[in-house]
Amino acid sequence: MQSQTLSNSIQKRTASLVTGQVIKVSGNPLDFSFLKLQNIESLKKEEPRSGKRKPIEESEDEEDQKKNENLLNPQLDAEKQDQDKQMNQQKETSIKANMAQQINSLLANNNISLQANKNQMLGRKNEDTKVEAKRKKLVNVQCTSIFLNNNEIRTVMGLRSILDSVMWEPSRLEWLDLSYNFLEKIEIEILEFPNLKTVYLHGNYISNLEEAKKLQDLPYLQTLTLYGNFIEQIKGYRLYILGMMYEKYETLKKLDSVLITRKEFDNVIVWNERLYATKRQKLRKLKPENVKAPPEKKEDESKTGQNAQQQ
Repeated sequence: MQSQTLSNSIQKRTASLVTGQVIKVSGNPLDFSFLKLQNIESLKKEEPRSGKRKPIEESEDEEDQKKNENLLNPQLDAEKQDQDKQMNQQKETSIKANMAQQINSLLANNNISLQANKNQMLGRKNEDTKVEAKRKKLVNVQCTSIFLNNNEIRTVMGLRSILDSVMWEPSRLEWLDLSYNFLEKIEIEILEFPNLKTVYLHGNYISNLEEAKKLQDLPYLQTLTLYGNFIEQIKGYRLYILGMMYEKYETLKKLDSVLITRKEFDNVIVWNERLYATKRQKLRKLKPENVKAPPEKKEDESKTGQNAQQQ
């Protein structure tokens, strides 16, 4: 009796834990890297290299084109559907016949009767399906990372609204990779993702230290990269960046793939208290040497072909 009551109590506790707790699992990141994207608007129609995105919405012109194709070739569509049905029926019958023969032979060799254990099996099956149904409801897979690196993006304005059509719950975004693009500014659009913990901006064309100041409003930012930009040439660049980042929050743990030690953190705090306030006005005057503009934007091949035909 005691063992039964103990097992029942354990089952009740585990059931309450399972039913009351929601397990959040991070899904695979959406990888749009190395696709030569010139603007973020193209994300609406682009398939990622990996990760699951929202279904691509078809424009009115594309829908009309498909309807016209179906109207022009109704016989071909009907023939394809009939062929698919016949193939599926043949596969189902062959699979069912083979499986039935194997099952009957196994039961006969082992002297097993299905009727005797039918009620017991049904009871277990119902319990298992209930438990599985509960577990399925509790697992919540969310994509919290997006890779836009190694493209030709020049601005991220409108990224928040575009991601609404690309991923589920973009407000939960934690990892944003914009490295190796043609960005010259850090736009406040990034602040539309307050849960960001990792932001990669290395390998761009940022030349103004004040641009990095916009990132200090991200309360959970832990990892930031800015190396490979022109601001890296400014003397004391790392100290300036850390001073700006620690002005509001002290969550940043790694800058340019280098951990921030306790000693460096203390130096930055002293810098903020004594020196940074007096040098804050000089940020605009601090400019790197040999600043280059990103390459000129390439015209789409389709547009150039159309212009050539018109001429």
